[in-house]
Amino acid sequence: MFKARDVNTGVDTRCTQKQSANPVAPEQYDYCVAIVQTENRRFNAMVKVLEGVKERDAELDKAMIARKKIQKDEPGKLAANNNRILALQSQLQNDIQNAQTLMNAYDSAIRTLKDDQILAGNRALDGNSTLLGDVTEGVALKIALKAARTRDR
Repeated sequence: MFKARDVNTGVDTRCTQKQSANPVAPEQYDYCVAIVQTENRRFNAMVKVLEGVKERDAELDKAMIARKKIQKDEPGKLAANNNRILALQSQLQNDIQNAQTLMNAYDSAIRTLKDDQILAGNRALDGNSTLLGDVTEGVALKIALKAARTRDR
């Protein structure tokens, strides 16, 4: 089974544009850090969900095993066991729906951060026609393309 990650795992390898001459590099670096941290939080949330599903599945298995031991002349025990199984199945279904909602929220946050990171790069490209502006524009374009490639991985 997977183990939770530290929220900063991968920041040093994926977020390298902080030391650039590009004026928006610090802002893009901050976005990159936020993206990596959000991805790690998403991963950790999924690990927690999977652990919960595993626990509920084990409980369900126990209830099914207990059901096989119930005698025909014990209708009360059978009804209680049926209720327990139905409750576990409902809880499992709720856990899965909540996990989907949570993952969708993380995905939206990550998309927004990536879009904002690209917009920061685009801001550096707008309105710079001097030699210094052209150099800055080239550096910003390179960083924006790198961010886009990182996003597509």
